[in-house]
Amino acid sequence: MMQGMMCPMMRGMMHGMDQGMMGPGMMGPGTMRSDMRGGMFGSRVTPMMNLSVDDVRSYLGTQLDRLNNKRLKIGNIAAEGGAITAEIVTVDNSLVQRLKVDRHTGAIEYEN
Repeated sequence: MMQGMMCPMMRGMMHGMDQGMMGPGMMGPGTMRSDMRGGMFGSRVTPMMNLSVDDVRSYLGTQLDRLNNKRLKIGNIAAEGGAITAEIVTVDNSLVQRLKVDRHTGAIEYEN
């Protein structure tokens, strides 16, 4: 798009990118180029991870704190090969939700 055809806000953003002043989430010069080094679509979709039981416990604890439901807590958490299974239970240990977290991608699968 030619600069004369841009709205003033877009023109300012483009000018900021030329000056090296970028905000969060903005793509700057060379961004596409660096992502394309591993081939047309890059070398991998997500960064490699190796989540631990403690990582999952911490994440779920944060999520439960946000819900602010004092009747929910984290139940059993166990590593099983490439996944970590976790349970969310009530204070009287009734199962609410069972989760399986992929240790390498962080994807959560709800099992019940």
